[in-house]
Amino acid sequence: LRFTYPKDMVTLESVSSVVSGLVTHDDNGVVSIGWIDETGGKQLLNLKAGNDLLIFKFKPTEKFVENSSIGLGIEKENSEFAGADGHVLPGVMLKTPSAESTIPLEFSLAQNYPNPFNPSTIIQYTLKEKGSVKLAVYNVLGQLVTNLVDQEQEAGVYKYNFNASNLASGAYFYRISVKTTSGQNFTQIHSMMLLK
Repeated sequence: LRFTYPKDMVTLESVSSVVSGLVTHDDNGVVSIGWIDETGGKQLLNLKAGNDLLIFKFKPTEKFVENSSIGLGIEKENSEFAGADGHVLPGVMLKTPSAESTIPLEFSLAQNYPNPFNPSTIIQYTLKEKGSVKLAVYNVLGQLVTNLVDQEQEAGVYKYNFNASNLASGAYFYRISVKTTSGQNFTQIHSMMLLK
């Protein structure tokens, strides 16, 4: 398989697949993909319509605009699926995939929802680059109630389901702090209300 992508807007970080033995080569925006089959052509895939055969991970360049859409172009003359006997499978359709960006261009901490809540709420945050993330809940006195996240995470959008069934009703604060390897720091705080 051969794909093309807009190299001025994104750079390819990785390609993964449900198929073992994946081999990829990126030549200036043209990605060649193949598989080394050590099963003698007997590697069976049980894929249904809508299943992901390949997953591409991109990183935006300076020219990328938030909420842009990018597409991958399939070079159909150089791409085909064949059975174990080597014959091309005519029933396998190659469709050009497209995807909207899931890589945020900023750090953010959203207001939890629902709010007020009982006993669970969703806390969502975005990371524009990889960093060490700490997400914690505090009471109105500023005392730490619980650490929700304390680990290194890749750029992306994250949702945390916070269950406060062991806490008393009242106001709480949640705070995120991020330190990136490039030296950027981000901190934000929001309040939330637990009503039982």
